[in-house]
Amino acid sequence: CQLIHDDAHRAACKHWLYRDGCDYGPDTCRLLHETNAHNAPTCLHFLLGSCTNRACKFAHTRLPPSAPLCSEFGRLGHCEKGNQCQALHLLECPDFYNYGYCPSGTDCHLRHVKDASKIRSTLLRTSGRAE
Repeated sequence: CQLIHDDAHRAACKHWLYRDGCDYGPDTCRLLHETNAHNAPTCLHFLLGSCTNRACKFAHTRLPPSAPLCSEFGRLGHCEKGNQCQALHLLECPDFYNYGYCPSGTDCHLRHVKDASKIRSTLLRTSGRAE
């Protein structure tokens, strides 16, 4: 099983990450029940300057407000570049986030967040820059 035991190539369990509970548990779940530089989604609260959670599981990486969404992270839940990546690490469709449409349409298995443009506008506004 190539790479499955390499934590840099394994996604964090969404149930553990967002709901703080996974029905499978850390010993049975095929996904990680911990975050690392490669699988931690970007903390949007941190980018907005409002993360107050000392135990935040999300990546506190400074990125430009106009940063695109990382295709590798959006599709796989991890990124080879880790904290060195200059793109947002979010668990959603990179095409839809970056371009406003997805070529796969309704066949796409990734999240299509309709407010992605609002998130980007908020990041730009709070940084004092406009595109």
